[in-house]
Amino acid sequence: MSAPENARQPWYEALRMCSAGSGNDRALAQMIASHCCGKASMPPWFGLEKHDFALWYQGHFPGMVIPAEMGAGCAMDSERMDERADLLRLMSNYGEGCAREEYLRIAAVIINGCMGNDHLWRNLGLWDRVELSKLIQRNFPVLFDRNEHDMKWKKFLYKQLCDEQGIYTCRAPSCEYCVSYMDCYSQEDK
Repeated sequence: MSAPENARQPWYEALRMCSAGSGNDRALAQMIASHCCGKASMPPWFGLEKHDFALWYQGHFPGMVIPAEMGAGCAMDSERMDERADLLRLMSNYGEGCAREEYLRIAAVIINGCMGNDHLWRNLGLWDRVELSKLIQRNFPVLFDRNEHDMKWKKFLYKQLCDEQGIYTCRAPSCEYCVSYMDCYSQEDK
């Protein structure tokens, strides 16, 4: 059983007190706090190599010890590696909001969040969808701008892959007339 929502706050506050001042610090602090309290569906180290995660963590929260809880999490599905590679290729084509190393790590974490069964922002451990949108806008501004109808991010990313490959599941002349419209554009619970 996961910890109550307010259990994340002390983790979050401690991380924010030591943050380096990067635009991604807030989102990363939310993800780490949620992960440490069992409120995210992420693999250990967010699916990054332990050493790579450590470098990233120290860059955002210098001097802070990495919580032992980061080594726990759900197992990565090895059968979905091709899917991860396709999503990484897609996202890396749009990364430009920060240094390449940073947006590639963010992309990898987002992609690992896509493998979960809930809304992407919840899988990642972010506290709301707005925070996910800010993270994408900051690191992948062109991709953010392409989501002009505010489609849910996981669905939007997969739709981009389908569009690249010429696979169109919704043949309606406009999304507003598609039978799946409410699945893609309905409000999410916070």
